[in-house]
Amino acid sequence: MTSTFRLSAAVAATAMMLAGPAGAQDFGETITKHGTFAENIFAAGRDISVDGRVDGDVISFGRDIAVAGTVVGDVMAAGRTITVTANIDGDVRIAGETVSNTSAVTGEVMAAGRDVALRPTSDVGGRAMLAGELVTVGGTVGRNVRAAGRIVTVTGAVTGDAELAGEEIIIAETARIGGDLVYRSLREAEIAAGAEILGDIIFVRSDGPKDFVDRFLAGGSAIGLALFAGLFLLGTLATLLAPGSFTAAVRRMRRPWGTLGVGLGVLVLAPIAMFLTAVTVIGIPITIVVFALFIVALMLGYLIAAGAIGRFVVQLLGRDADGSFWAREGALAAGMVLLAVVGFVPVLGGLVFLAALLFGIGALALFVWRGGTAAA
Repeated sequence: MTSTFRLSAAVAATAMMLAGPAGAQDFGETITKHGTFAENIFAAGRDISVDGRVDGDVISFGRDIAVAGTVVGDVMAAGRTITVTANIDGDVRIAGETVSNTSAVTGEVMAAGRDVALRPTSDVGGRAMLAGELVTVGGTVGRNVRAAGRIVTVTGAVTGDAELAGEEIIIAETARIGGDLVYRSLREAEIAAGAEILGDIIFVRSDGPKDFVDRFLAGGSAIGLALFAGLFLLGTLATLLAPGSFTAAVRRMRRPWGTLGVGLGVLVLAPIAMFLTAVTVIGIPITIVVFALFIVALMLGYLIAAGAIGRFVVQLLGRDADGSFWAREGALAAGMVLLAVVGFVPVLGGLVFLAALLFGIGALALFVWRGGTAAA
């Protein structure tokens, strides 16, 4: 992924979060958006269905998500099961357990999950970047394909190059690759007799340390998705079990400079304290406990920062971020996705992530120090 693409993804995500009119944003258990919409759609809930014409972007977070009809802009979705059948004039960026695209996409497709598939009816005008346990490249891809997974299968037509990585690579007899086939695996790919590859076939056999690196890269997106899902689950538990406390900690970030200073102090002093206790035998058990608490604090600090960012975005859209459980969930999801996408931007992404982490840890420390109150 090039720096230009990463930057454009970050800018696009930010624009999508901030641009839509308030009437097109919904939070709830079941959300159905059918008809014609002259603006962006932002939805967070359990089951989400969009079917019609959307003259903007569709951004959704939930369990089961289905996008049909026509979308003039981009589609960004995260959930358990995501099915895109709409004709998309922009790009598609989806992540979940099972994700599939069966439609025409003018731009690029980026998808990650356990079972990731471009179905036979897919027609992607740009590049396709796919990662998961089971990855299927079907339909037509107008440019290059980059895919990584345990089993990668190509059944469709790729106009450009195909760069694949996995334990098992399968090129079906219906496959057609207009450029080079470059693949990394423990063994040679299964290339059917009827498959058409116009360019060179380059096989990079993985073994030893290099095999470990390839496996790591192949599963990186899936691991990142699992980590994202785990953090989101932790945030969900926080909003369910202690909604008042979580919201109070989030609100502490309204005093940025003091919160930032406290976060920096905790991040610097905690490792020093652990080192000092670890140099003595009696201090090792204490160090283990403190280290575990420090890791939990880092995760909670990240979630608090994401919640604050998402809350700010939701309020800009004219919605109540604290009105219901799903409103808080939507704000948390929006903040987490925004931080994740901006994190792809070289240098700037790292700085933004560090700043957000410092703010979150500082807010958590102040919340605990003040006895769990929102006021400074």
